[in-house]
Amino acid sequence: MSTHLPSPAAPARGRFSVVPATLAVLLAAVTLGGWGQAFFGEDGGLRIANRSGGVVWRLQVCLPGGKCLERASLWPHESWRVPLPDGVTRAEVSVRGQARGQSRPVTLDSEHPAQLIVTRDGQIVQQ
Repeated sequence: MSTHLPSPAAPARGRFSVVPATLAVLLAAVTLGGWGQAFFGEDGGLRIANRSGGVVWRLQVCLPGGKCLERASLWPHESWRVPLPDGVTRAEVSVRGQARGQSRPVTLDSEHPAQLIVTRDGQIVQQ
């Protein structure tokens, strides 16, 4: 009895398709682009990092016109890149949820982002 086996050089049907491979490459490119934008894409603005060791609650960034941007929580080792409108040069940052609330005025530079760190004792320090 003879059995016919397909040639090893013949492609197997249904194993590989151009569409899933193209979608995988596209998804990878979008993901890398998003990470690149998050880490390197923004000039100016404000970044707040939590190095307190605990969750920081009720972060608020108030702009000169009275508009405030808020974030409910910031987990340990997480940071928040605050989206600020063009032309803003000052802001007031407040953090609650530590033993005592802290507030700090910040001068912003249009060239480089201001970086604030919430320390273990709940203080807001500028780097």
